[in-house]
Amino acid sequence: MPFGNPFDKYYEKIYRPAIVDAGLEPRRADEIFTPGPFMRDVVQGIIKSSVILAELTGRNANVFYELGFCHALQKTAVLIAQSEEDIPSDLTALKFITYNTADPDWSKDLQSSVTNTLRSADNEESSSRFRLPGIDDRETTELARSLAGLSPMQKRVFDRIKSEPDGASHDALENAFGSMPHSELFYRLETLRLTGLIESKSHGLWPDGNAKYLWQLSTKAKKTIG
Repeated sequence: MPFGNPFDKYYEKIYRPAIVDAGLEPRRADEIFTPGPFMRDVVQGIIKSSVILAELTGRNANVFYELGFCHALQKTAVLIAQSEEDIPSDLTALKFITYNTADPDWSKDLQSSVTNTLRSADNEESSSRFRLPGIDDRETTELARSLAGLSPMQKRVFDRIKSEPDGASHDALENAFGSMPHSELFYRLETLRLTGLIESKSHGLWPDGNAKYLWQLSTKAKKTIG
């Protein structure tokens, strides 16, 4: 959800009590105080959560970014908005709750709706469940953890490979990261391969007879993060 009022008040007065009434423990990103990048805490919080509550009112860009990450992880998500116009067409098939602040009982009704929806949100029949066919949840979570744990330079190398639909040749990567020593580039590529994010195949020979490689997203990564 966005930070700042009125959403901070909604969280304290409506959403937090509703989540507790549903038998769950509420955690919002600004309640997690750890050293390091803020987005790392957000990612780890999403990975560990059993259900996601997403307040989409105002179409906040950060909220949609985080919701997209939730769906990439196939997390159960309950959507909330003041108006159906805040729900993009891609998400209208999922369960969502709307509320009207002009209604005298809106806060009480919203709290009740959130509690009841959360209680049933993770049922197999629930339209809050976002599942991609053919992908194992455990594999998806492990890949997401690997991606979230990449250093900035590792992420740059990964993104370069991801941007090449047919894969990135070793020559092309050396040209793209010309200031990086050959041994360091090989180390970073091998690390990405061992975490299951990329894979390689033979792509010619170096002058000394050793094989060159074409690097591309692993099959699992293609299914999970595209």
